[in-house]
Amino acid sequence: MMPDKPIVVNSVSEEYKYISRQHCECDGTFKVVRQSFKPMPFEQDTIFVKCEQCFKKRKFIFDVSGFFNRQGKDILFKKSNNDK
Repeated sequence: MMPDKPIVVNSVSEEYKYISRQHCECDGTFKVVRQSFKPMPFEQDTIFVKCEQCFKKRKFIFDVSGFFNRQGKDILFKKSNNDK
């Protein structure tokens, strides 16, 4: 069952740990297909998965604003020495 609100996490590894504990309706496990980051309307990380048993697709949306504000902006928007 998909939560109505994004799942608040404190790290990317916490996202993957959460997904590893979820099971498909057929009781199969999920394999990550891709990951997408959006900074608006809040810092969110969407992970798309597929059941390894019945191949049903699903997505999990995580609120990463708590740790992204501390770590991510510095990494994503950091200028290289060539940009100076």
